Amino acid sequence: MAYRFKRSDATVEHGVRRIAGEQFDRAIATALGGGEPTAIVHEVRTRCKQLRGLVRLVRDDLDGYAAANAAVRDAAAGLSALRDRGAMVETCTRLAEGPGDEDGRRAAALLARAFADRVDAGGTAAETREKLTAFADTMAAARATVQGWQVDGRGFEPVAHGLIRTLGEAEAAMRTARKEREIEAFHAWRKSVKYHWYHARLLSPVWPETIAPQIEAAKGLGELLGHHHDLAVLTEHLAADPAPADVAAIDTAAVAALVATRAAALERDAFALGALLFAERPKRLARRWGKYWKLWRSAAPGGAGRSG
Repeated sequence: MAYRFKRSDATVEHGVRRIAGEQFDRAIATALGGGEPTAIVHEVRTRCKQLRGLVRLVRDDLDGYAAANAAVRDAAAGLSALRDRGAMVETCTRLAEGPGDEDGRRAAALLARAFADRVDAGGTAAETREKLTAFADTMAAARATVQGWQVDGRGFEPVAHGLIRTLGEAEAAMRTARKEREIEAFHAWRKSVKYHWYHARLLSPVWPETIAPQIEAAKGLGELLGHHHDLAVLTEHLAADPAPADVAAIDTAAVAALVATRAAALERDAFALGALLFAERPKRLARRWGKYWKLWRSAAPGGAGRSG
């Protein structure tokens, strides 16, 4: 049940339906199963992101793309508050354990503990289970539509459209982020990079050794931008609620200074890695991967020359 196309998929449409069905089924089963709530929420949200990456790959040729994307997006949104409760803890812990000013790291550790106390007091298991059940119901309704999905176009064509569009959006978003240096610009860049990462993973079987560096670069860039976004969220939180009762004794100014230093370093690394990731123009990459696809498909069950 790997997140990728297979030679045995008769067409792109068949592969999209199969992968989507697997992701829906795993998300629903995880939501309704037992386990630690934080881990469950992380797992099902990951499935939702992979589903949205899948449909975005063929969005220009998938009938009903908007409805499918919205259904998964809205289902995941219902769990965002559960995820956000632990996000501040993770961000402050990374700050405390990483490089930088000692006063800032010490204050970040204290802030992480304060946020952890809020998480422990911020919701019941029953509330979490209720939200996960509602999530499963929404996903089950969307799952029922998968076998009716239709992808127009022949062979690699619908995939090429998605590759070119998403990679082009990621490259444009990087230019905007470099020019504007605004939180929203970096967030848009991160989202498009993540989608390209999903697309490279889906297509990795066509030539694993060649596509692996693209996957690793997109993953690494997505992580850098993800950490950058987490720092931005923390900054906004501290600005809106700089001295709540449980953190009044914490030097939040030292934390803010450390955040600024870390964010600047993340931006430098992200722009350097982005330049490498986008060194090849989107249309050229799509043509090259399309050739790999044809050769890979020609060895699929059903005879030589198959490229559907």
